[in-house]
Amino acid sequence: IVVGTRSAVFLPFDQLGLIVMDEEHDVSYKQDVQPCYHARDIVIQRGKYHHCKVILGSATPSLDSYARALRHVYHLVEIKERINHCFADITLVDMKRAMMHGESFILSDTLKEKMQKQLASHKQIILLLNRRGFHSQLRCKSCQEVIRCPHCDIAMSYHRDIGKMKCHTCGYQMRVPVHCPSCHSNAGFTTYGFGTQKLQEQVEQMFPSARIIRMDADTTGKKNAHHDLLTAFGNHEADILVGTQMIAKGLDYPDVTLVGIVNGDEGLNRTDYRSCEVTFDLLMQAAGRSGRSEDRGEVILQVNDPMHYAVRCAAANDYDSFFTQEMAYRHTVNAPPYTYLISITVSAYSQEKCNTIAGKMHDGIKGNFITGGVIELLRKKDLYRSRILLKGKDLKQMRQAVSDWLDSQKNKPEGVRIDVNPLVLD
Repeated sequence: IVVGTRSAVFLPFDQLGLIVMDEEHDVSYKQDVQPCYHARDIVIQRGKYHHCKVILGSATPSLDSYARALRHVYHLVEIKERINHCFADITLVDMKRAMMHGESFILSDTLKEKMQKQLASHKQIILLLNRRGFHSQLRCKSCQEVIRCPHCDIAMSYHRDIGKMKCHTCGYQMRVPVHCPSCHSNAGFTTYGFGTQKLQEQVEQMFPSARIIRMDADTTGKKNAHHDLLTAFGNHEADILVGTQMIAKGLDYPDVTLVGIVNGDEGLNRTDYRSCEVTFDLLMQAAGRSGRSEDRGEVILQVNDPMHYAVRCAAANDYDSFFTQEMAYRHTVNAPPYTYLISITVSAYSQEKCNTIAGKMHDGIKGNFITGGVIELLRKKDLYRSRILLKGKDLKQMRQAVSDWLDSQKNKPEGVRIDVNPLVLD
């Protein structure tokens, strides 16, 4: 038996009898650098080659996989009940309404009361906030411009533990400027948004006797840090675990009877066509961390839009209803799994060069499919980026058209990234 991550799918087996792909919906199975393969595709191909069974397991299957199961391309096996026969009780908190009544914009009164009760019973708590740092952005009080990374067109987050601004894309750090980089005013900055550092501070102030562990990319950077923090929580060296999406799945602690999800619907603000699916998965997976033993679990889901179908279906633990509504939306906008996509991203240190290459590819790749216009993306790591999106029903033809154009070029274009069936369109 081999237990491994994404790359384990390439191990040189010769008598492979079974492949189990746990949490098959997880986006980490898709490699984000060339070659942009999806481990699920490799798994299925290896299953055919070795004539072995493949099990794709998930409490929140990807829409692609579940649709194939309903069409009997895959065999569907459903487990209708939890192993302890008891799902956690989920309470939705409308944060807009809560703040109108004077409650905290970080922790609602409902969540604070539930936390106090669980701590008094010596139970453990998980708080999920899928954003790290202290403040999400700083905005000039004079010109209202946001402090952005000089290497990326992305707002920098303030990290109070190091007293610096940090870019979460390229890692660049700098002190908070005295003067606004845009208008040079010294009027100061207004803070917006909050991350796990701010959440931890609030919890420490409200529950000074509680022991807290924070897990995010800032606390797990050192060797064995991830393992050490989870081991400490499992050994009851902490009462509350605060973290980003890395704590939303796979954790099994019998004394965790409360999960609080802060800004649970923030992911819906993304423009990506999969934003609803990713948000639903995150909420369902995080809720599943509560009440995994004999004690009944509770989940407090703090959101700004409690009427959104992804939120309501997650609160009701209703995957089937979410699947039906999300598939109706995908069908309306002609998005996967009703069509195939190929994303072609061109990167260059010159905006002109980037647009020239992207324009040539747009004009040269032709076929019985839709070729979207050239879209300029945010600059990252000093690289200007443009994207072309191909959409169609015949993936083989689309791939061949891209391949033919590349073969026709005497000088192969640099900085071209081709992603077949992308999971993220940033």
